[in-house]
Amino acid sequence: VGEGPDNDWMKQLKASAGDGVVFAGHRTGHALETLFRTASAYVTTSELEGLPSSVLEAMERRSCVVASDIPPHRLLLDGAGTGDLIFPVGDVDALCQRLARVLDDDASRDAYADQQRAHVRADYAWDVLAERVSDFYRDVVSSRKQAISSASQGV
Repeated sequence: VGEGPDNDWMKQLKASAGDGVVFAGHRTGHALETLFRTASAYVTTSELEGLPSSVLEAMERRSCVVASDIPPHRLLLDGAGTGDLIFPVGDVDALCQRLARVLDDDASRDAYADQQRAHVRADYAWDVLAERVSDFYRDVVSSRKQAISSASQGV
């Protein structure tokens, strides 16, 4: 799912893919929601990115995430206790091993997915994040008040 470059490499990739591979292109709304909710796994091979919202979305929807070893993926999957689903960037064999682990064993895949969802709900839900931001601002204001008070007493 998503848009890829329209270049010779992508054309070769599409030509070499088996019949079971679908390049779904850009999807939004109900179509994207359906893909997230019905996928057995969500795989990301990114080499560089910030905190990936699509990975959070997949985890929230119980689509078991298998991800490349970059800091944002490690943060999310290690936090969920599923860091063993991370594979070294560019290591196709390791990717295949991690993917086979979740596709060949429904019970393990469901357990991983449950752990990932619980982590997202505990640490990345809007109400949790809003409370953290609010706490941060309260701390900043409190520190600023203390600094002003200390400065005025020292004058």
